Amino acid sequence: MAVYQLGNVYYKKISLTSAEVKALVASPKELVATPGSGFIVKYHSADLKLNYGGTNVFTEAGDNFQIGYNDGAVQVSNTIETTGFIDQAADQWITSTANYDITDTSANLENKNLALKNIGGGGGEIAGNAGADNTLDVHLWYSIVEA
Repeated sequence: MAVYQLGNVYYKKISLTSAEVKALVASPKELVATPGSGFIVKYHSADLKLNYGGTNVFTEAGDNFQIGYNDGAVQVSNTIETTGFIDQAADQWITSTANYDITDTSANLENKNLALKNIGGGGGEIAGNAGADNTLDVHLWYSIVEA
C-alpha cells in the first residue's frame, strides 16, 4: 500500500479482506500507525468502497463503523452507517468526514494509531458473505501534526 504526500496531507489506500471486515468489533483495522511521541494523526476524511464479490452479501443488524484513535476508542470520524452500504449486492461508496468536536486528554490523542472499528450497534460483528469474496477499501486522507 503506497502512501502519497500532497503538501502536508497524506493519502493511502488500505484494503480489508472479508474476514477483516467481519472482525472489526474485536479487531479494529489499523489505518495509520502511531506517529511517535509528541505527534498526533490528524484525520481529514475517508472514502470507503465495498467491492462486491458476486457470491453473497455481508449482513448486519444496526452495526456502524467509526474511525478513531487508539484502535478506534476515541472517535474522530462521523459515524459511518453500514445499512444500505455494507449489505448491498453491488459495489458501493460512502464518504466519512471528520468529527470536529473532539475533546479529550493529550494522553488519549498523542502517539495513538488511527483505526477503523465496528462500533457494533447491533451487538455483534458483520456476518454473511459465506463466499468470503467481498472486500472493503479505505481511501484515507490525514496529516501528522505536532502535539
